[in-house]
Amino acid sequence: MYENIEDALRDAVRALGGTKAVGGRLFPSLPIEQAASRVADCLNVDRRQHFAPSEVIWLLRQSRIAGHHETMAYLATVAGYEPPRPASDPEELAALQQAFIRATSDLKAIGQRIETISARAAIRPAA
Repeated sequence: MYENIEDALRDAVRALGGTKAVGGRLFPSLPIEQAASRVADCLNVDRRQHFAPSEVIWLLRQSRIAGHHETMAYLATVAGYEPPRPASDPEELAALQQAFIRATSDLKAIGQRIETISARAAIRPAA
């Protein structure tokens, strides 16, 4: 278990190839040494530089792809959640397909309701 978020993120950075590899991908506009230094600063609790939330999410996504799940598990644990389980692509695809089918069904029902109300309004005699 990690002592703090920086330790957990440091482990993710290691799993992704280190500060140079991560810095080069996370901060492509910076020279590689400067990008690596920025990543190292973000991992140091004594520095003012910290990862932005979107950068943390990027690290978590890249860690998942690399098969490193410990950082996400740490975040879930300290927030009071059960340890997460990474979704497999087939599971995610199935969930998206089910959501699409439900949404399509809902739209069809809404369309039928609109037609019903429109037809009733057209039949009513004018007063």
